[in-house]
Amino acid sequence: MDERELKFLEMEKDVNSRGGNGEAVVAAYRELYGMHEIGLCSWLAKLFDPDIGGFYCSNSGRDTEWIEADGKREITLPDMESTYFSVILMQRLGIIKDFDEIPDWMREKIIKFTCSLQSEEDGHIYHPQWGNRVTATKHGRDLTAANGLAESLKFKLPYPTPAERLKTAAADDDKKDALGAIPAFSDHLKSKEAFLKYLENLDWNATEGLAAYGAGHQLASQASLIKAAGLGDVMCDFLDSIQNKESGFWGVIPGYPALNAFFKIGAAYNSVTEGRAMPNVDKVAYSAMDVMVGNDCNRTVCYQFNAWWCILVCYGAFKKSGNDAGLARLKAEVLRRAPECILATKRKTLPFKCEDGSYSYYRDSNFPGFPPKMLLCKEGDVDATTINSSGVLGRSLDVLELSKYAPKIYEKEGRDAFFDALRKPTVIW
Repeated sequence: MDERELKFLEMEKDVNSRGGNGEAVVAAYRELYGMHEIGLCSWLAKLFDPDIGGFYCSNSGRDTEWIEADGKREITLPDMESTYFSVILMQRLGIIKDFDEIPDWMREKIIKFTCSLQSEEDGHIYHPQWGNRVTATKHGRDLTAANGLAESLKFKLPYPTPAERLKTAAADDDKKDALGAIPAFSDHLKSKEAFLKYLENLDWNATEGLAAYGAGHQLASQASLIKAAGLGDVMCDFLDSIQNKESGFWGVIPGYPALNAFFKIGAAYNSVTEGRAMPNVDKVAYSAMDVMVGNDCNRTVCYQFNAWWCILVCYGAFKKSGNDAGLARLKAEVLRRAPECILATKRKTLPFKCEDGSYSYYRDSNFPGFPPKMLLCKEGDVDATTINSSGVLGRSLDVLELSKYAPKIYEKEGRDAFFDALRKPTVIW
């Protein structure tokens, strides 16, 4: 019996020991694992630019010299988030067992690329293709990616990050000099009053589009800065005051929009304070399972991933509040419904699969926002592929407490496919 089968056998035994249906859970996971093709590994390798040291977001991002954006020509280059997601994906897929297995030449190029994008003036990440034309949210995500790469590849960014500068400012009686180094797009973090005004101006009751997700995304992307500025409790007090106490959600649209918003808000809430429990989450996890297996359309690749993560957020809230009985009941119900939730996850994520094994962000077109859409067609990108492969698999395993029994999606064949493709020149049509 090979290593994968041994792990599945251990998984089955563990589920049975906790009162679940181990055979059904393993059968469902075989289905979810089986949807991923080896071509994904080759596709990922071809996005790496060895001259620059970063990964492109997509094939068209790599193959297109420039695009039209806001009436201007914009060059297409590798970016920080795509590089971070690609490196993480290599490990999570099984292409490498740990980050030390990345070849030295590749590691050095990625480190050089990452460090080259950090500003000495304010510590943020700036891309030559975008310059200052990015939002505070995008700045936050790029910093998360840069810090993630520094931690994974064991190097230090050349300059203090904005979070480090804010932490210094928050602890300094004479904050004037330190606060002066904070860029204008973070003015709302310079005082409690400015931050409250910022929170109040976010659209928490949107009735279309992203609904309350947009507001939650703003906070989640800046969570490290909010915490460093000492504004975590201010944010949580505000969120508590506008939460729907009965449902536990924010916003006015039910179903996936409510879950998506809860996912982002929950991520921010748990990041900015120590030991503070998010209130009124009793019904959220049960709603997440109902939506996950129901007929609601998951418009983007994120929806199933977010639903699984909402359950994890609820686990954390139960633990922090000391509600052990409620947590035990929830975990038992999640285990009981696990087979149908896993199979529904495959059913709802499969439509995003592309011919080359990658995954698109939308069902019929590609990546939104930054990087801008390169082609008006269905095309895989690094962010969506990370979410729909290792992301949704990993979150479901975390929820079911089965991560230690989980085999990688690929073994030696994934490593061979990736490095074979990396050695071959990319043909650009």
